[in-house]
Amino acid sequence: RSYYDSNGSGTFVGLAGDLNLAALLGGSDSTPPSATTITPLNTGPTNADSVSFNVTFSENVVNFNNASDEIITHSGTSHGGVTITGSGSAYTANVTGISGTGSFTLEARVGSDIQDSSGNPLSSSVTSASVSIDNQAPSLSITAPSSDLTNTGPVTFTVNYSGASAITLQDGNITLNQTGSANGSVSVSGSGTSNRTVTINNITGDGSLGISIAAGTASDTVGNSALASGPSTTFEVDNTAPSIIELVPYVMGPTNQSTVSIGIVFSEDVFNFNSSNDVIITHNGTANSGVTITGANSHYQADVMDVTGNGSFTLKGNTGSDVQDQAGNSLTAGITSESVFIDNVAPELSISAPTPAETTNGPVNYTITYSGADSVLLDNGFITLNKTGNADGSVNVSGSGNSSRTVTISNITGSGTLGISIATESAYDNAGNSAGASGPSSEVRV
Repeated sequence: RSYYDSNGSGTFVGLAGDLNLAALLGGSDSTPPSATTITPLNTGPTNADSVSFNVTFSENVVNFNNASDEIITHSGTSHGGVTITGSGSAYTANVTGISGTGSFTLEARVGSDIQDSSGNPLSSSVTSASVSIDNQAPSLSITAPSSDLTNTGPVTFTVNYSGASAITLQDGNITLNQTGSANGSVSVSGSGTSNRTVTINNITGDGSLGISIAAGTASDTVGNSALASGPSTTFEVDNTAPSIIELVPYVMGPTNQSTVSIGIVFSEDVFNFNSSNDVIITHNGTANSGVTITGANSHYQADVMDVTGNGSFTLKGNTGSDVQDQAGNSLTAGITSESVFIDNVAPELSISAPTPAETTNGPVNYTITYSGADSVLLDNGFITLNKTGNADGSVNVSGSGNSSRTVTISNITGSGTLGISIATESAYDNAGNSAGASGPSSEVRV
């Protein structure tokens, strides 16, 4: 626009941009200003704690100078303050102290003290584009170990990441958490942005192992860095081999039982202790046909079957068998049972010649001698009187101890011969073997 110069020269000149025809001609300015563009210098996503906006008004304004002159609308975010610089129709608003994750917009506040040079207040404002704020660091989690018990490994952990655009996890970022004497070596494998595998190899000692992960092992597109994670769930390390700590025969003997049971206690729970190959039986004058094993965990019973002979035997664990603990450690040498004494020899007895060898009415004595007897039960009921002709008499047993008895035939009558026989089980040994029958004896002539 141009108007006739006031100096009367007759030339037209341009007027300053902040003047209008009404003002030139002495009228008033009633057109209010408006905020026509508000442009964020960074729309994100960003984790910056300050974002600047270029704000342009439709004309020169004043009083656009503090936080009360704009409206900031947050969604999941917040800010600490605003600084405003600029003049005329062009300003810069710097939003500071931004936190949270989400977005926000900015607009000039209608109703504030913003006005043009004629005092017209701000009538309207555009709203800026949304600024996306990302302060959410990538997260990570450590799974349970691939095994909760081992002796040498390997054992793995999976490390799962969420929200990462780059993973930089390396061996040096892993702390091996140890108890006891447990130890091992750590290695990281895998690629991509979702997970890595941490493997613990060359495991030794006894105790427990787990892992912790240092901060900074992953980042997202705006530069947020993953926090530390751990400690993980631990797993047990067991390199102590099991052994037999108790071997108790239920009967020490002497015995003539055909099956002998032995209680067995291990130092810890074991597996595969279930056959005759898992024990070693050492015989001395005895033999057996097999072994039956029952039980579980650390307590078992071995039944030594069909024991024969006379002598003794012992039992111990077979370190060359497949018996092992939960960690896979094989059985080591343990104790040997005490000897079990086997006695399958019955007590023996013999009947002496009669004294005297000939009689008219007696009495006549026989001496019964026992060998290997621990209890003699011989009484009149075990005696059979062997007779020929019409010879007869009455029988009586006397004596004590475990070595002999006297059988007396008295009140003898008639003519012929007399003798005796002795029934079975007239004596026993401590193993339960019973004496056999004996007789007929030598005869006495009547």
